[in-house]
Amino acid sequence: GGGKGGGGKGSKGGGGGGPPPPAKPGEALKEGESVRLNPNDCEAGLTLLGATGSGTRERARRKADSGTQWAGVRADCGVAGEGRWAFCVWNESGGNLRIGWSAGQAKLALGTDAWSWGFGGTATKSHNGAFEKFGQTYGKDDAVTCCLDLERRAILYYKNGREIPGDCFTFGKEFSGVPLFPHVYTKEATFSISFDGSGGAPPLSGGFKWIAEAGATLSPHSTRVSGGAGPVAAAEDAAGDAGPQFVLTPYGWRTAAQAGGLTQEWRAALDAYVRHFTASLELEYEAERQAVLEKVQKRSTRQLQDEGIGIAGLSAEFDAVNGRVTLWADGWKIPYLSEIKFGRAVLLSTVK
Repeated sequence: GGGKGGGGKGSKGGGGGGPPPPAKPGEALKEGESVRLNPNDCEAGLTLLGATGSGTRERARRKADSGTQWAGVRADCGVAGEGRWAFCVWNESGGNLRIGWSAGQAKLALGTDAWSWGFGGTATKSHNGAFEKFGQTYGKDDAVTCCLDLERRAILYYKNGREIPGDCFTFGKEFSGVPLFPHVYTKEATFSISFDGSGGAPPLSGGFKWIAEAGATLSPHSTRVSGGAGPVAAAEDAAGDAGPQFVLTPYGWRTAAQAGGLTQEWRAALDAYVRHFTASLELEYEAERQAVLEKVQKRSTRQLQDEGIGIAGLSAEFDAVNGRVTLWADGWKIPYLSEIKFGRAVLLSTVK
């Protein structure tokens, strides 16, 4: 997601003071209307191509002659207050793309100010102009689900239905009650987006719901105008195609012509390989977790320490804002996970 990409594992948001006061909400959704990309909150370098013909899923792409490297667009409704909300974006052509959430008055250059957070296809995340490696790459034909947990004030991602481990971002309580909007920022990629899961989005998990289901939690962007017939009408310059196709090379994204015929067929084989082993790895992890739990329940603290399975007498600090527990030992070193020969599950207890 973008040359420089931004924010690392659980990186904290809000480096530029509190968010600006929310603007007056725009026109609310009327009967039969749905959340969609906002033509009034969209950079000139982006063409909104309208409905794909599959549910409310809609498509957009960069204008080849726009004269700008990147172009961004926000949804016409955001969420605030509470709940766990999501939307799904497909990279249809390959090329760079950044996906995330932003306050209504943030720049459309996602991830470049203190009020927006974006995760890009180059496995880079960005917030407040800072860029950091995170997760894994994504590209042509990948579906990326972007999730906002307002209870924990965290943003996380799923690639093709599989969670990318760890919070990509967390943000401070100064954003409580501030509407946050789905946001896409693209360099080369033609993309499509769904706010209600229609169009083939992977099913949600972890208690998340599609943002289109937010009801009273929805907050119209200040520029939203009611009366549009669902997704934006197809633009005149769509020309019936999705623009040039891109492939990922060792030197970054290139058009198929620039890549000299290099294709991405290897990705289908790799994805199939990963899917084949994922289920068995999940079963193996669960069996290992149960084995650790059984040992903990049947042995004393002294036995666990002698066998190298447990550690006692640690000091701890709980960060209620980030939901994070920090452990440390006075005068000795806790082993790295790579040094632990049995188990990777960590069980915490205040009982000796």
